[in-house]
Amino acid sequence: LQIYCERFIDHGFDSWDLLIGISETDMASLGMKLGHRRRLQRDVATCMGHPL
Repeated sequence: LQIYCERFIDHGFDSWDLLIGISETDMASLGMKLGHRRRLQRDVATCMGHPL
């Protein structure tokens, strides 16, 4: 998912606190592929103690 780092930062998602709140709509508008969106959602949930 490193391919999206620059896009996240360019669009203001420059901290973990902001990234964990990213919405499905935000991810789609940033051009993230569906599988990558699901992976990010799963990784965030796991880090928050709620594995999917």
